[in-house]
Amino acid sequence: MMAPIPFLPEPRRQSARAAGYVALLLLAVALPFELERPLLPLGPLALTNVELLLAVVLGLALLAGPAADGPRLPRLWLALGLWFVAALLLSAALSSEARGNALKATLRTLEGLLLVVAALRLAPTHRAGRAIALALVAGGVLATLLGLAEHIAGQEFAWLSAVRPSATFAGPFQRLSGPFDYANQAAIYFEATLPFLFALTLEAAHAGRRRWAVAGAVALLLQAQATLLTFSRAGVATLLLVCAGIAAALLLRPHRRPGWAWAALATLVAVVIAANWLLSPLFRLRLQSDVDAEWYRSTLVAPAELTLDAGETQPVTITLTNSGALTWREAGDKPFRLAARWQTADGASELPAQPKWDLPHPVAPGESITLSVPLRAPNRAGSYRLIWDMLHEGVNWFDARGDAPTSSQVVVVGTATADEAEPVVAGPPLAFDAPLPSRRVLWTIALQLIAEHPLLGIGLDNYRLTYGRYLTDDPLPDTALDRTIHSNNWYLETLVSAGVVGAAPFLLWLLALLWSIIRRLRRPTIDSLQVAAAAGLLAFILHGLLDYFLLFNATALLFWTTAALWLIFDYDNNRI
Repeated sequence: MMAPIPFLPEPRRQSARAAGYVALLLLAVALPFELERPLLPLGPLALTNVELLLAVVLGLALLAGPAADGPRLPRLWLALGLWFVAALLLSAALSSEARGNALKATLRTLEGLLLVVAALRLAPTHRAGRAIALALVAGGVLATLLGLAEHIAGQEFAWLSAVRPSATFAGPFQRLSGPFDYANQAAIYFEATLPFLFALTLEAAHAGRRRWAVAGAVALLLQAQATLLTFSRAGVATLLLVCAGIAAALLLRPHRRPGWAWAALATLVAVVIAANWLLSPLFRLRLQSDVDAEWYRSTLVAPAELTLDAGETQPVTITLTNSGALTWREAGDKPFRLAARWQTADGASELPAQPKWDLPHPVAPGESITLSVPLRAPNRAGSYRLIWDMLHEGVNWFDARGDAPTSSQVVVVGTATADEAEPVVAGPPLAFDAPLPSRRVLWTIALQLIAEHPLLGIGLDNYRLTYGRYLTDDPLPDTALDRTIHSNNWYLETLVSAGVVGAAPFLLWLLALLWSIIRRLRRPTIDSLQVAAAAGLLAFILHGLLDYFLLFNATALLFWTTAALWLIFDYDNNRI
């Protein structure tokens, strides 16, 4: 696998290794900052800055060949990796649809596996591995600072559109995402690089480099806080559990000093979580709900039938109950309002008029109010359907978050006066994207797909193109679906994608990796950077129960680089 180019002189191989090592460092720093616009379009492929650096790293690693004395890819890893890729290719080839998408995702996964081999060739020593870990930390800290700056500013930085499509929101609240495409990606990146930051901070403290140790401690605190501000529930739980788990494992050994250091880190994380829970109602709200659709719920009681004269304004009594989790604020730049939409009786067309009425005061969750609102009838006689809805200005209609609609059948009679008459122009009804499904729904669909395609699955990355057919009895149109959604579970996604044939080598490899980590953590002594690599891998494994990251370059390449660092540090420690 990645054999060296034959007959290449040794000096040139050394030059290729040196250049590849520099490219690998640049790649490690650049992972959070992948440009949205490709730098090199190649037909159906389009290479970004990160993908170009990856191509350079893989090419130079091929030229350099394996180091004379350095870590090798374990035979078990190689065998399981080849089995896994072969299964993914077969699954893609046999996929009944979106074959090209599955093949492209498989090639991206293969690139990640090859990156492990490339890192072993280009950075075969502990010193080189430490520099890569430092580069990962540098990129992570810079991403942390950008995210915190945007959060403190309280507004989306427009110039960050160069590296992400938009900021991530939960209802009206902006989640910290920094340069990442989505806040959950930022969360796993911060979780997985924070252990390396901690290990390097400990090294600086032990070496007496106080300024670097203090800077590292501040960065640790900021990165932990940034992880919480992503409002990723899985991220919060993973960060605490990994730190506490590593501390417990190290404290069970005779030499407990590293264990106490990790226990201090776990305590710091716990204190930061507790402070956010006590001081931030939004943090509590986010951790108590899966999707923001749960925040936008109302119960509206309106007349079932109304008869109005054309152009007439008549008071209508409406009773509102806040059945969601947000207080309906009546003021500010994004107030809540009662609103309505006029449709033809069959619902096929909608009038442009959207009457809105202010609330008299804030309405807390569970509270009810009764309003008498002036309703003006259309100018043309006929039968209409009036949809009553709550509107969060600048955010969304409640209907768009799956709230049950309330409507009145309205009969309009007569003709408006000449002064009041205006042409009635009807257009298509207001269309909403489908609300984000909860994890329970996504997992149920995944299990159904696994049952339908148990052996080879439906092809890698095809879940997001398929799940909409299972959301309702009537499949939703593709234009209404968020096609970036995966099953939100690493293990279910693998089973859906590659079936039992492809998931078996993947799960066996993870079990072998976990067993290797457990064995190393039980040793009397272990290098702090290897502990950090173990913690980073465990963060992915644990967070993978609630999210999926291996098809996004920033997080996927971070995972494979961390796997390579585990082998590099393990090889070096075994020589001592």
